[in-house]
Amino acid sequence: MLRALGGRWVLTRRTGLAAFVATLKREVDQRAPKDRLEPEDHPAGEIPSVIRITARDLVPPSPIKTEEDLNAWLIHLREQLQVLLSEYNEIRFEA
Repeated sequence: MLRALGGRWVLTRRTGLAAFVATLKREVDQRAPKDRLEPEDHPAGEIPSVIRITARDLVPPSPIKTEEDLNAWLIHLREQLQVLLSEYNEIRFEA
C-alpha cells in the first residue's frame, strides 16, 4: 500500500513539475528580449531610414519594484534608442 501511495506522489509531483516548466517557458518567452527590431525594407546598398519597434521590444528585463529599478530601465532604454537613432533616420513605434 505504501508503494502505491509513494508512486502516486511521484506521479503527482512529476505532473506538477511539467506544468511548472511549461509556465516558466511561457514566462521566458514573454519577458526575454527578442531581436525583433526590424528595419523597413530598403534598396540594396542604401542605409535603412526607418526602424520599427513594438512595445514588446521595450519591456524591462525584470519587474520594476523601486524608483532605482525604474531609473535603471529608463537609462538603458534611452541608450538603446540613441544607438538606433545613430543607425537610422527615424524610429517608429507600433502596437
